[in-house]
Amino acid sequence: MENQANNYYISRKAKLLKNFDKAASLLRDSVVSSYGLDFADTLYREVRQEYEELIPQIPHIEGIRGSILNSFLRITAQELAVYRAMKKHDKTAGEAWEICHEALRLRLEGYSRIKRWLLARLMFSSLMKRRMKKRAKSSQQLGFGDFEVKYVIGDGEEFDWGVLTTSSCWIKEQKNLLHTFACQTLL
Repeated sequence: MENQANNYYISRKAKLLKNFDKAASLLRDSVVSSYGLDFADTLYREVRQEYEELIPQIPHIEGIRGSILNSFLRITAQELAVYRAMKKHDKTAGEAWEICHEALRLRLEGYSRIKRWLLARLMFSSLMKRRMKKRAKSSQQLGFGDFEVKYVIGDGEEFDWGVLTTSSCWIKEQKNLLHTFACQTLL
């Protein structure tokens, strides 16, 4: 299965890098504004190289729920690449997260207003909340290859609901990264 997952993204490397380049171009002005032109150019090259090295390691999950998880994994690989490149320049996880957060915001802006509205309505609808509560109450962990996910319900203030990856060889580094982001954000 691991070889199959690796081959899935290796064969799509050119498309993934093209998508990365598109996202990076949206972000360029923001990075130049924060760090200057020279560092922005260096960061782009280094993040792209890190991402290219991560592509064969990104797991691919089959099935109906796989498409959402695969999108998350591809974006997470890009975020990890940003973190690694920023760390090489003694930048903090918080600084890396600011770039990643801006990239997510700009990606969402690329959707039409009606798509953003529909997505928000769906994600925060009472139907979706009921489904997530039902899954969370069952304490069921769903397996996808070496991934196990668990649904969690928030208090409605900090967050409404989420999906927690509870087991995965590949995501351990990303979990550590997210923990570092969270700790630096709270400080």
